[in-house]
Amino acid sequence: KILIRAMIAIVIGFLGILNYNGLLYGIIGVVTTESQSRTSTNFAFSKYGEVMYDWGYGSYFYIFFLSLLFMSTIILEGVDTSIMTKVTPVALNNRFINIGLLSTLIGTAGRIIADAVVTSTAILDVYDFVDFANSAFIPLLILTLVGLHLVKKFYGGLI
Repeated sequence: KILIRAMIAIVIGFLGILNYNGLLYGIIGVVTTESQSRTSTNFAFSKYGEVMYDWGYGSYFYIFFLSLLFMSTIILEGVDTSIMTKVTPVALNNRFINIGLLSTLIGTAGRIIADAVVTSTAILDVYDFVDFANSAFIPLLILTLVGLHLVKKFYGGLI
C-alpha cells in the first residue's frame, strides 16, 4: 500500500509542478508563428521573455510540490529495497552478481536517465515556447505513470 501511495503522491507532485501557463502559450506558439504569438500573448511573458510560472505564485507551488516529490521518492526507495530483499532468490545472493550489485547498477541507470532528461531540457530551453519545468517533468510524469501501471499489474506477485 505504501508503494502505490508514494507513486500516486509522485504523480500528484508532477501534476502540481507543471507550468500550465507555459503549456497553454507553448501550444499557442506552436500553432501560430513566433512573431504573431509573441505580440498577442505579450502579457504572459516576464521581463526576461519567459512564460510566467502560475500567475505569480510559482515559487510557492514549485517548492511545495518539489518537496512532495522528494519525500515521496525517499519513501519509495525504502519500500523498493524492502520488497527487493523479500523477493530475491537466495541463490542470487551467493554469487558475485548479487542483489546489492544489481541495485547499484539500477540506481546508476536511473541517474543516467535523469542526467539525460536534464541535459535535453537545457538544450530545448533555448526555444521560446519550451518551458524548463514542463520539459523536465512531463517525461518523468510519463515514466511514473508507466511504473504505476506496472506496479498495479505485478504487485500481487511480489508479496
